[in-house]
Amino acid sequence: MNCPTVLGCANPLDLPSQPPPIVKRQSCESFADWDLLKRAYKCIGFNDGVITPDSVFDRLARLHGCACRPGSADIHARGGPFLIWHRAFLYFCERALNKALMNDGSIEADTLRVPFWRWDSAFTDHIPLLAQCTEPSNVLFGDRPYAPVPSAWADSDALADMFQEKSFCSAQSKIGYPHVKIHLAFRPAIMGDLMKAADDPLFFSHHSEVDRLFETWKLVNGEAAADGTASFFDADGKLGCYRLADFLDIAKLGYAYQDYPLPDGTTLLSVPQKIVLELGGLLNPLPNQWAFYIDREPALGEAFTKQGFLGYGIPFEGMVEMTGTVPAGTSLEYLLRDSPPMRVWAAVVTDAGEVRRVDEVRYFAIEQNLPDGAATTK
Repeated sequence: MNCPTVLGCANPLDLPSQPPPIVKRQSCESFADWDLLKRAYKCIGFNDGVITPDSVFDRLARLHGCACRPGSADIHARGGPFLIWHRAFLYFCERALNKALMNDGSIEADTLRVPFWRWDSAFTDHIPLLAQCTEPSNVLFGDRPYAPVPSAWADSDALADMFQEKSFCSAQSKIGYPHVKIHLAFRPAIMGDLMKAADDPLFFSHHSEVDRLFETWKLVNGEAAADGTASFFDADGKLGCYRLADFLDIAKLGYAYQDYPLPDGTTLLSVPQKIVLELGGLLNPLPNQWAFYIDREPALGEAFTKQGFLGYGIPFEGMVEMTGTVPAGTSLEYLLRDSPPMRVWAAVVTDAGEVRRVDEVRYFAIEQNLPDGAATTK
């Protein structure tokens, strides 16, 4: 397939006026319809690792490769439509999977949703490979090498660092980092090659998680921006041009996420709390970085551990000396997922993961994490 015009296409089409029914995307751990999902992938052209040439699946996978080319078509470039493009890409994949199943009588309505690989909340030091990837009967099964990614990278960059960003562009860059690290963990398998990664069904569960974090940022910080147009293959494998802004509202795309309220106004998302750390006076961490711990003082010389870990702190621009202290008024924010801590420590961690210095953070505050100017909803 020759690459179409990925971005900036002409004569955009409208999405169907009647959206799919809202069904929650579930985590892979909770998802139960694996046989149905495997049948759906087979119907659109993916069968036990073999892709039918010019099938709907093949066209979808090739389009992603076209969207990763260096230059103006690279959706991963800084400031590019990385998050919204992949959301639209997943939308058309789900429509293809559902249409195939409805055509063969397996389901009566568009109700199958791609489960997400929840790698942002691993309770071990490294993100484990999904159990389904090791089950030969599962559609996610594959003979892939996997070098586990430290879970702190995902927890810090995908959650704390991302959610504190009010700028959508900055938040998108934060989520892009662990996203790429997880892709590269599969090298030399196709998941480790962005040009070919969509050849693997695991790609779609990986990006369902990325989209879940994207939607979480929107719920916490407000609306994202999506300008311009892009080309996508629809459920029939027909290429069309669409407005990226039409993919911002997931209620119009037929899904919500497990553990989130349905966006129908009947349930409200509780306002999450954030911890604001005042770093003024701490010793400069360069050339290493801080690892913040709550309610547990790490010991000098110990290896990094997830116990009590809050998030990483990257040194600020302009802090180029190992000596000296951080200027007053310098702070970092992290989203809290547990009860507010009593004490916080900043441990300087070497690149080898060893704690070389520990300083207590004397001042911190707990605040509601609302968009600027927003009011609390009771």
